Amino acid sequence: MENKDRTSKLRVIIVGGVAGGASCAARLRRLDENAEILMVERGPYVSYANCGLPYHVGGVIARESSLLVADERVFREQFAIDVRTRCEAIAIAPDKKTIDLRNTTTGEVTTEHYDKLVLSPGATPVSPQLPGIDLPGVFRVRTVPDAKAIREWIEGHVSLPSGMDAYTGFQTVMPAKRRSWLVAALSVLKWPRNLIHIGIQVTLLQRGDQVLSPMDPKWRYVERHLERTAFALFSTPT
Repeated sequence: MENKDRTSKLRVIIVGGVAGGASCAARLRRLDENAEILMVERGPYVSYANCGLPYHVGGVIARESSLLVADERVFREQFAIDVRTRCEAIAIAPDKKTIDLRNTTTGEVTTEHYDKLVLSPGATPVSPQLPGIDLPGVFRVRTVPDAKAIREWIEGHVSLPSGMDAYTGFQTVMPAKRRSWLVAALSVLKWPRNLIHIGIQVTLLQRGDQVLSPMDPKWRYVERHLERTAFALFSTPT
């Protein structure tokens, strides 16, 4: 009976449960009501809004829960999708169509069979090989826990605006900035505004001769806008 079920139902395993993996799982369910879908995610959350992370750190999105689009229960009850968080793929045997999964909490390893395998693990931030890159206060941001670590560091090291100096929508005087942040890379243009929002001085470094370097040079107006947004922009040629 087990072999019959295995051949009659398509079994799909999706590695990675954030934007790509979760969208794939939901779309597959719409296309096939009978498919057996297992989605695994190494982190503690699935289907969260990556683009909202800087707004969470900046206090615009106050609650971490507001970043979470869906959880394991929603996928299970609404889509009949088996979701396992804190579950890491450690080995794939394409000839056998099996994948080894490790529970990062207990260390238990299980082997699962699949008919189709989808790999959507995301990417790891590239860190420049510079002295001090691993010092406290240097962060790589990709996940909700990453954003939480940044918020906790800010709360412990930076005096944020409060009282009459707090942001209210109409602000004429802000307290002196207590820390300078270095924000480097192409994909972080949402961060300066949010850090400035909570009273942090920001310097943005771009290796090329313009921000949004893959875009047409006319996009330099973005650079001019950033400069008018009250933080320093330094651009060095490659």
